Amino acid sequence: MGGEEFIVLMPMTSEPYAVAEKIRKAVESSCFIEGLRITISLGATAYKKGDSIDSLIARADNALYMAKKEGKNRIVVFKEEPSVALHPSV
Repeated sequence: MGGEEFIVLMPMTSEPYAVAEKIRKAVESSCFIEGLRITISLGATAYKKGDSIDSLIARADNALYMAKKEGKNRIVVFKEEPSVALHPSV
């Protein structure tokens, strides 16, 4: 993990996209500095039987970099093959 990256581990969560979307919307609707709006791109994955913490982080990190490559304010969920979920531009 590099700068400006964070991990959220959530046991008993089977819908990583829904959780990531809640986080994305919360950041997008917040005003951290007067008049400045921030957006984020997220990579998400779900635990698969036999996963190590390293394999989970690697899949989420891979999905994050795919989201960044696609543009701003995106979510990519890594399952077997990553799937891109785009947030509509306003």
